[in-house]
Amino acid sequence: MNEVHNAVNQMREVREQVKTLNASLKEVESAKELVKIGEDVIKKINEWEEQLIQPKQKTFQDVINFYNRLSAEMMNLRGRVDQHEPKVTGGAKERMTDLVNEWNKHQTTMNKIVSEDIAKYNKMYLESNFPAITIPKVSKP
Repeated sequence: MNEVHNAVNQMREVREQVKTLNASLKEVESAKELVKIGEDVIKKINEWEEQLIQPKQKTFQDVINFYNRLSAEMMNLRGRVDQHEPKVTGGAKERMTDLVNEWNKHQTTMNKIVSEDIAKYNKMYLESNFPAITIPKVSKP
């Protein structure tokens, strides 16, 4: 379960980095393609994350309105079996196997985003020799 949370936090950090770079390059004409690739990376990370957690849940009542995702399912199962009695059932073990298999699919998707999409973004960024600091256009009063 911690692995899921760590992966989500890691990909959130990546998403914020791409957002920051895109924001600084959005006015640079030669960076339009890079910005587009960055937007695609952000979209893929968002879609991936929404399969693992339910970001729309803000209060305890939101459980009614928004479907729980993998992380909540894992926490629920842990809460049910993390007790002395009753002993862990075969059904609980089977459910855990199902959840781990689902996580493995999402982990594969994450690895693909990192190895293909983010690698493409990084390569294009490096090859473009964009400056580390860009001066934004300031509108005149």
